[in-house]
Amino acid sequence: MVIDGKCLELALEPQNEKDFVAICRTCTTVICCRVSPKQKGAVVRLIKQEEKAITLAIGDGANDCNMIMPFSGALLSQNLRRTLPYVCADLMGAAEDVGRLVRTYWSLLLGNILEWYEFCLFSFLEPYFEKSFFQGSSVAAWLGFAITFLARPFGGMALGLLGDLFGRKVSTFLSIFGMLLGTVGQGLVPSFQNGEALGYLGLILLILLRVIQGISTGGEIAAVPTYLTEVGAKKSLACCIVLIPATSQVGYFLAQLVSFAFEEALGEEAMTSWGWRLPFLLALLPGIPATLGRRCIPESEAYLGAQVEAPVQDARSAASSALSKMRELIRAYGPKLLLGFGAVAAVSVLQYGGMTWGLVTLKKSGVSGRVRIAAGASANALVILLGPVVGLFADRRGVAFIQLLGSLYLMVFGAPLLVAISTVQQPELIILLYGLGYGILGALFMVHMLQVVELFPVEVRNAGMGLSYNVGVCIFGGFAPMLSEASVLWFSWAPALLLAGGGLVTACATLTSLKMQSRGMMRLTHTRSEPYFRLCGKEPFAYPKEFDKSEPSPQKKDEAQQIPDDSEGAVDASIGAKRVLHEARARSLTYLVVRYLVTIGKEMQQSIKLACDYGISQFRFLQYILLVHGRWCYRRIAILANYMFYKNFVCVLPQYFLGAVSGFSGQKLYNDILYQGYNVFFTFIPIMVFAVLDQDVPKKASLQYPELYRAGQQRLYMNYTVSLGWIASGVWHGLVVFFVPYMVMSNGNITHSDGKANDIWLVGSVVFFLVCLVTNLTVVLETCYLNWIVGLGLFLSLLAWIVFQGYISGLHGVVVTSEFYGSMQRLLGCPMIYLLVLTSTAMALMADIHTKGIKCSFFPTVLHQVQAKVLASRGSSRDRE
Repeated sequence: MVIDGKCLELALEPQNEKDFVAICRTCTTVICCRVSPKQKGAVVRLIKQEEKAITLAIGDGANDCNMIMPFSGALLSQNLRRTLPYVCADLMGAAEDVGRLVRTYWSLLLGNILEWYEFCLFSFLEPYFEKSFFQGSSVAAWLGFAITFLARPFGGMALGLLGDLFGRKVSTFLSIFGMLLGTVGQGLVPSFQNGEALGYLGLILLILLRVIQGISTGGEIAAVPTYLTEVGAKKSLACCIVLIPATSQVGYFLAQLVSFAFEEALGEEAMTSWGWRLPFLLALLPGIPATLGRRCIPESEAYLGAQVEAPVQDARSAASSALSKMRELIRAYGPKLLLGFGAVAAVSVLQYGGMTWGLVTLKKSGVSGRVRIAAGASANALVILLGPVVGLFADRRGVAFIQLLGSLYLMVFGAPLLVAISTVQQPELIILLYGLGYGILGALFMVHMLQVVELFPVEVRNAGMGLSYNVGVCIFGGFAPMLSEASVLWFSWAPALLLAGGGLVTACATLTSLKMQSRGMMRLTHTRSEPYFRLCGKEPFAYPKEFDKSEPSPQKKDEAQQIPDDSEGAVDASIGAKRVLHEARARSLTYLVVRYLVTIGKEMQQSIKLACDYGISQFRFLQYILLVHGRWCYRRIAILANYMFYKNFVCVLPQYFLGAVSGFSGQKLYNDILYQGYNVFFTFIPIMVFAVLDQDVPKKASLQYPELYRAGQQRLYMNYTVSLGWIASGVWHGLVVFFVPYMVMSNGNITHSDGKANDIWLVGSVVFFLVCLVTNLTVVLETCYLNWIVGLGLFLSLLAWIVFQGYISGLHGVVVTSEFYGSMQRLLGCPMIYLLVLTSTAMALMADIHTKGIKCSFFPTVLHQVQAKVLASRGSSRDRE
C-alpha cells in the first residue's frame, strides 16, 4: 500500500487510527510518501505502539543528509518538545509511579523492612545460638536456621490461599503479625545457660518460633509482590517491584548493623550470656506501627475485579474452595511452579550461601567487626543505589532479560569472588571485593520476584507465588549455609561451586521458559506482556498470537492484500519509492520489508529523531544493504556458527578416543594451559578475520547478479544437511589427528635421535598441534577473499601455540610442568615429527578438498557459476592488458 500525506492526515485522526493499522496489517509493505516530519513521527509511534514493529525511515533519492542538516531553530524547538518527553518518560514516569506507591502503601514497605530484619538476625547472631542452644555445633545451628525455610512453603501456601480467597490485605496483616510474634518470642526463650531442662525446653520453643517466622515470611513473600504487582503502574512495574528487594536489603543491613552495635557495646561475654536477646526485642518498636498500618491499606483493584462474580462463601465452603484451588494450582500450573523454583535459585544461593554465610565465615576467620560491617554496608548500599537503574532497564528490556544476565554473571563471577574474599587478608581488599562484587550481583536480581509473580493469573497468583517462590528459596537458600559449612570441610572450593550452580539453574529455567512460551506451551506474563525479553526492539520469545484467543483467526491473518504488479495507481509516490517497489518485486525481496514501516519524504533526519529504529538517507543504499553487505554477513555468520561446533568436535574427540584405547582410565591427553587457550589464542584470529572480511564475490558482482541473494532465502548455508556435514568433517579430522600420531609414536616406537621412546604427553602435544593446524586451515579453505591478513592470522595462531608450548616446555629455563619439560626441544629436533604433521594434515584436509571439487565440478551452485564468471572476466582483462 502506498499512501501520501493528504490521505495520511485523514488516516491519523483518532477515530481512524485503528482502522488504518488494521489495513496496514494485511499488506506486505506499507509506504508513506510526501509526508511531513510531524506525520512521520505520528506514524512511527502508532506502528510501534500497536504492532511492536521495527520502523525504518528512508530519505528520497534527491534529499541528501547534508542538505537537511541545518534546519531552523523553531523546528529544533518543536522536535525537542516532541522528543524530550519520550526520552525522559521512563525516568520521570517511573519516579512518579514509585512515589505514588510509597505514599499509599508505606506500611507494606516498612513491614517488609521489619520482616527481613527479624529474619536475618539469626544468621548474624548464629555464633551465640551455636553456644547457647546447639552445644557448639555450627552445622546444627545452621540447620536451625534452615528450619525456617522448611516452613516457608507452608506459609506461602496457607497465607497465599487466604490472600486469594479473602484479599491481599488479610494475608499481609497476618504475615507481619506472625513475624513479630516469632521474633519477640525468640528473644524470651530460655537457653542451656539456665539449666539443662530449661535448655531443651528453650530449644523446642526456638524451633517452634522459627517455624512461625518461616510461615509468616512465606506469606509475606506471597502477599507483598502480588500486591505491588496489582497496584503498581504497568509501564513502571519493574521499578515498583524493586522496592521489595530494596527494603529487604535495608532490613538485612539493619540486622547486621544492630547485631554489630550490640556486640561492640556489650562485648563477647555479655552477648553470649544475654545480649543476643536485645536485637530481637528491639523489633517491637517499628513492628507495632507497621502492623497497625497494614490494617488501613486499600485492597487491590485486580483482586476486587476478580471477586465481583465470585459467590459469597461461608467458612466450610471457603475451606473446600481452598483445597480445590490448591489442587487446581498444582495440576494446572505444575510446570510454572517448577519454573518458579528455578527462577529463585540464583538469588537464594547468592543471598544465603554467598553474602550471609560469607560474613559469618569472615567473623570465624578473625576479621574484625568493623571490616565486616563496612563490607556488608557497601554491598547493601550498592544494591540499593543500582536498584532503580536495574528497574528502568527491566522496564525497557524485560525481567527475563535481566534474570538471564544476572544468572550468567553469577555463573562466571560468583565462584572466583567467593574464593577471593576467603583468601585475601587485607581489610581494604575484603571491603572492596565484598562490596563491589556482591553489590553488583545482588543488584542484577532486584526484579526476580516479578518473574515469578507474572507466571500466575490473578485467581491463583498469591498462592502460586507463595508456593513456588518459597519452595525454591527453601531448597536453594535454606540449605545453602549448611551445605557450605559442611562441604568446606571436604573441599575448600565447594561453596564457590554452589554459587555457580545456583546461577546455572536459574539460567536454564529462564531459557526453558522462554522456549516454551515461544512454542505456545505456556504464557509467562499475566500482568504486562511486554517487555519481557526484548532484543533489538523485538520480543523473540513472545507468546504466539495464533494461540491467543484475543488475536484474529489464522484465516483472517492469511487474507493479505498483495502489491499490484503495476504502480500506475501510485501516482503520488516518489520516483525513489517506485524504483524500490519494482526492484523488490523483480528480485523477490518484498518479504524483507514485511512488518517494516518505510517513511519517505523530506527532512528524513528529523523523522529519525522522532523514535525511528533505523534510518538510511537514500533509497539506493537499500540495494547495497541487502544485496551486498547483508548477503556477505549471512554467509559469514552461518559458516561461523557451524565452524564453532566443528572445531570443538575436532578438539574433544581425540581425548575421547584416548579413553577408548586406554580402557577409559582417565588419562589426559592435553596440557591444561594449552587446552584453556584453544578457543582464545590458537583458533581465534583466522575465523574472526573470515567473519569480518571475507567476500565470496566482489561488490560489483553482487549487484550484477542479484540471484545470489536467494541463497539466504533458501538457507543454503544454514540447514540440517550443512550442519551435519560440518559435524562429519569434525569427526573425520578428529580421527585422523589422533590415530595417525598415536599409531606412529606410541607402543615404544622410537622417533627421536636420542633413542628415547615417546610418552603420552609428547603424543598429546603433537595431536594438539594438529588440531590447531587443521582447524585453522579449514577456515582458509572456506575463505574466498585470500589476502595477507588471512595469512597473518594463520601465522599468529601457530605462533601462539609455539609460544605456549615453549613456555610449558621450559625453554625459558623454568620448570612449569615436569611432564612437558623439554618436549619442545624433542619435537623440533625430530625429522619424523615434521613428516608426521605433513601427512596427517594432508589426510585430514584431502576429504574437504575433494568434496569441494566434486561440488564445484558436478553440482555447481549459483555462487560457483558467478565465481567462475568473475575469474574468467579477470583473466580476459589481464590478457587485454
